[in-house]
Amino acid sequence: MVLSNYSLFSVLLEENVSGYSRWYPGDNSAFPVEGNLYYKNFKNFILTTLSKNKINSIYIFPDINEDNLLNYIDAKCFKKQILDFQIIKYEINKNCPDLF
Repeated sequence: MVLSNYSLFSVLLEENVSGYSRWYPGDNSAFPVEGNLYYKNFKNFILTTLSKNKINSIYIFPDINEDNLLNYIDAKCFKKQILDFQIIKYEINKNCPDLF
């Protein structure tokens, strides 16, 4: 899965690598924050998307704040790796009880 405001990656790769949203505003205004009535629904939506699509890794491009992921899923559920061009790779720990 790729989290980016640039939606061309699925077209270029000829594979659906889209994230769970079409855009990720810099101020996180598009998603419910913890304490919001819809926070748990959105978190469950993300978890369902990861499970249904059998996602193993999430790549976050520099135009996206990693809080767009970590505000919903604990960092302990991932192995974080910084790649070239400031791309962050989160490999999912399938044994994390918070995920599945």
